[in-house]
Amino acid sequence: MIDRLRRFLIGGAQADGSDGLALSGDITVNSSGVATIANDAVTTAKIAADAVTAAEIADDAVTRDQVHANVAGTGLAQHADGSLKLATARIFAIGTTEAANDATGTIAITATGVLATDVVVVTLRASTNVVYVLKAVPTPDTITVTLSGAGGAGTQVDYVVLRAVA
Repeated sequence: MIDRLRRFLIGGAQADGSDGLALSGDITVNSSGVATIANDAVTTAKIAADAVTAAEIADDAVTRDQVHANVAGTGLAQHADGSLKLATARIFAIGTTEAANDATGTIAITATGVLATDVVVVTLRASTNVVYVLKAVPTPDTITVTLSGAGGAGTQVDYVVLRAVA
């Protein structure tokens, strides 16, 4: 409850017989009883951890100046406008391998020097059976290509290994 002196009664009658408590701090109340929080009174510490979601952030509120330089991570870099791009990379290896009779759908390619952090691009050049590439995983000195099924006799895979450079 508020009176003409803008005093508040907390929990009913005051034990000390006073007419209420005057409002102080970061809140003001006008003669109509409308409370206003002072500018800059709400700090980060006063906001609940899950209170701000993407819906409360304007589309143009976050610019490249607010994005930490290392947000791109391994293999990516930032354009001048803050958008992400592939970091400069060089071709580390190019080759073709043939599995004489791929019966399992998994082809292990020995590629000396390949690292687990490299990017591998593979294409299926030829196969007896109708199959496609599911994934290619680089590990040290090996590229493991998984096909959708057994490629059969004469299965050939082309590969290009890209390595990010500083």
